[in-house]
Amino acid sequence: MRLRVARMGGHAARFLTSRNTARIAAVFERSLYFEADGAFCCVGTGGIGNGPINAVIEGAQTPSWLRGTQVGQHVEISGACARWPGHRLEFAQAQLWRPEPWPEIANASGLQSALACVDTIAARAAPPEGLSRCAILPTSNDGAASPLDHLAVPRIKALSDWIFARVDVEHQSDNSPAPPVDLLGLGPGLTPSGDDVLCGVLIALDAIRSLGAAAQLERFPVDLNRQRTPGAVGWVKVTGRDPTFPGIPWMLGRASSRSDAPQSTLDPTYAESALAAAIQAAAPTATSPLSAAFLKAAAEGQGSEALHRFIAAAIAADLAALPEMIAALGRIGHTSGWDAMGGAVLTLKAAANADRARQSP
Repeated sequence: MRLRVARMGGHAARFLTSRNTARIAAVFERSLYFEADGAFCCVGTGGIGNGPINAVIEGAQTPSWLRGTQVGQHVEISGACARWPGHRLEFAQAQLWRPEPWPEIANASGLQSALACVDTIAARAAPPEGLSRCAILPTSNDGAASPLDHLAVPRIKALSDWIFARVDVEHQSDNSPAPPVDLLGLGPGLTPSGDDVLCGVLIALDAIRSLGAAAQLERFPVDLNRQRTPGAVGWVKVTGRDPTFPGIPWMLGRASSRSDAPQSTLDPTYAESALAAAIQAAAPTATSPLSAAFLKAAAEGQGSEALHRFIAAAIAADLAALPEMIAALGRIGHTSGWDAMGGAVLTLKAAANADRARQSP
């Protein structure tokens, strides 16, 4: 069967163009996973959506395209084509998918309205499984909590408190505790719910770092191409700050004492980087290799397109778009989309709470 890739994310492109062999690691109803050396590429129909490790097949394919595909099969990759028994996947004409730039952040009241809208929808639509209710509505299911909830709630609170402390720049200290990453591996499945929450946190922190910190610092390291490599730093000249929401620009920590000193994207003074580094260190023994691949992409500011669109609608206070964005994200996996949403929401709430604390007399 001849298949063509219409779009693929950066990690998928890197996977398919940097190796000669792989294996089939998993097969699902509408997708499969290639694996090699701990890296993954998800190949599937349009229903899987755009994402960093996804290669989306052209056209509306029926489940028959997976006929004969089995876990463990060998995959040969050469000449812009991946081959396994009975299949030929061509990717020479594939378009590279990248997340859209983040929109401008709304003012304080707009963000609060967006978060309240999410709370309302989550109260009636969030699944009882997974961790989205614990992250979005932490007090909503007291007394009916599952064993997973009992484990997760204190860990989610610790993570939220840590984010609050890291973004409350006026009260930071050099003795800040290490990022809590004990949500790693929490929950069943190839991508445990705790990992999905952490993915949402990382992407939300990326949005805040990209927009907020750049608005405060005269010279701030940002990735202008949204493709990060270790040690690669882009610079942008920014002046002024948004007077309607003065808290947002301080979100990701302090600048170097030298305003012109380049700083790596792995600089631990930034919350996103500190959390990403802690996750990277713990992931090999704490969670599945596939989940670690998603977390690695999230640490680079790349998640599913649905997650990016949800966060964009929330920070822009696009209340009309939020219900559709929430529904689209909720269709990802059994609870993965909702769990990632939970991580993003708890991050934005911690940011908003830190802003209110900073402005309180």
